[in-house]
Amino acid sequence: SIRSTIKTDMVNMGILKTEPNTIIGICEELKQVNFDVKKIIVNYNTVLSELDSAWEGEEQERFKNNITKCLQNMEQLAKICDEYCEDLSNVAKCYIEAEKNYAENIAGVLQSDVIV
Repeated sequence: SIRSTIKTDMVNMGILKTEPNTIIGICEELKQVNFDVKKIIVNYNTVLSELDSAWEGEEQERFKNNITKCLQNMEQLAKICDEYCEDLSNVAKCYIEAEKNYAENIAGVLQSDVIV
């Protein structure tokens, strides 16, 4: 599960520290969830079209309305997964860039402190 893959440590003042690879891993899990949700949507639509002529009247309309609401919720979930994954990817890139800049700055400081 996504929550079990997040390994964070509480640091001063409640700031969470994590690794970019953990964030990227969560993003990959979200991509899989998104793929699965979209596959379910396609399957639901297929079943709906097959059942369309199975019955008529109020029951058919009630069923269609309920399934339509469910499909809309699943489409919203897929959209949220896409957006969250994009946000997580940006966060991971920021972490990687920050670590790179930090390493470069430390290297520069250490070189300037060398006594020749």
